[in-house]
Amino acid sequence: MNMKILFLKKGDASIVATVLLIVSAIAIALVVTTFSKESEEKVSEKIISMGSSVECADIRISIEGFNEEEGKKLTMKNRGSLGVEKAVLRVYGDTIGNEEIDFVKKNCPAGSDKFLPQETCVHNILVGVSNVYKIEIIPVIVSDEEEIGCEERISTWTG
Repeated sequence: MNMKILFLKKGDASIVATVLLIVSAIAIALVVTTFSKESEEKVSEKIISMGSSVECADIRISIEGFNEEEGKKLTMKNRGSLGVEKAVLRVYGDTIGNEEIDFVKKNCPAGSDKFLPQETCVHNILVGVSNVYKIEIIPVIVSDEEEIGCEERISTWTG
């Protein structure tokens, strides 16, 4: 009778070992899958930010002139190699004001949906700042419905 009990215990041990082996294999698979998904997300975030910095490198808006007496007319030129859809103005004077320029709505230059390379655009600054002594233009790229400000490509006018 003791032999039968000993035989049954050996069978239980092999079943327990098999179950533990299967559970540990599933646990390792879950850890590897989670790690690979997190790594993939980090890599894709780096690709997106790197892509935007590459696009920003091809954008340059220069300020050709500013005339406060004639209705705050700002003359800009796109000296980059990409069209620009938007820009943000920072106007410094008695106060500091921000204004967004949407070149698509502005139709500047005429007949275009972007501020194209080597084109000139005149914009009347609407923000209520007087005695203007400094203007900054920050180009904005619209990529996949996301707006990316090219802060490293700021153009400045001082007067």
